[in-house]
Amino acid sequence: GKFPYVGIAKFESEEYPDVIIYSTIGLSAQNMPTVDLFHKDYLDYARIELVIAVRKLPGDKSESWVPHFLGELVKFPWNMVKWLGVGHTISMNRRDPDSLYLNFTSAILIKELTPVNHPDIKLSKTPDLSGLITESNQPVNFLFIQPINDEEAYYMRAEGSKALLNLFAEKGIGWVHNSEREGLL
Repeated sequence: GKFPYVGIAKFESEEYPDVIIYSTIGLSAQNMPTVDLFHKDYLDYARIELVIAVRKLPGDKSESWVPHFLGELVKFPWNMVKWLGVGHTISMNRRDPDSLYLNFTSAILIKELTPVNHPDIKLSKTPDLSGLITESNQPVNFLFIQPINDEEAYYMRAEGSKALLNLFAEKGIGWVHNSEREGLL
């Protein structure tokens, strides 16, 4: 099928003053392809919106890559006839120009992440965006994008996405992408 018409919105919230949030709008207008082949209760997984939150940095360059990255991702399920869900990884064709230590080449999709050692309690837990439903009463799943490097992607393929998400939690990395973070391994 064809992918739906989608917009990309940029938010700056009073609740998260040091964060810029980008989200797709409209991706959930139709079911992603092939979800029904993997889940009996596919309607619980079929509609998504993608969110990436980035830490505000001096001279922030997120507008130079995040909207383009999201714009490429929204076509993926329909172009590749594959669905996107929690724990899935995707290649990043757009590079984060603010990255200091790591070359983020992939991203993992997260629904919930609660780090145990996060320095800012507000940013520690993934925001609860549940409750949004489509016109046909289907739940919309907001998947948060967290960029990862090659070593982290390799670890995830070897140990599984839960193991990688546990490392995120142990290292205090939450739902907000930090261009200046160091590697997990």
